[in-house]
Amino acid sequence: MTSDIQGSIRAEAAAEQKRMEEMAHQYAARDVKKKSLEIRLRLLRDALQPYMDLNDLTEVIDGETGMGVRLDPPQSTTEWDTRNLSDAEALFLRNNGLLNINTTAFNAARKSAGSIELDDIYNRLRIEGVKNAAFRAVQGD
Repeated sequence: MTSDIQGSIRAEAAAEQKRMEEMAHQYAARDVKKKSLEIRLRLLRDALQPYMDLNDLTEVIDGETGMGVRLDPPQSTTEWDTRNLSDAEALFLRNNGLLNINTTAFNAARKSAGSIELDDIYNRLRIEGVKNAAFRAVQGD
């Protein structure tokens, strides 16, 4: 009886493995199609964008199908120039958790300057974020 249960468990595990392999195959195949479509979309956009810019258009719509493209209003972000902060302002922002360091700029300055002060700041204040493993499609060897 125990061997029957073990056999049943192995069969279920094998079936589950097979289902997962089929899903992995579907994912990989769709990922290849997605990448091909992204390339085609980029080529179409690269052809449409100059035409729309040249003609000052915000949309191009097919008169027969009603399908087309429209430019959304540009999205902007606010950046802050902190070079002219007073010491009191910088201290206030720091104490309230509002003063963050641009990691890309900091690493570039650290790499080019190579100062002991920047290395010390890096080692004392850096907080590693959560690392998520990349999930990507692969094709067998």
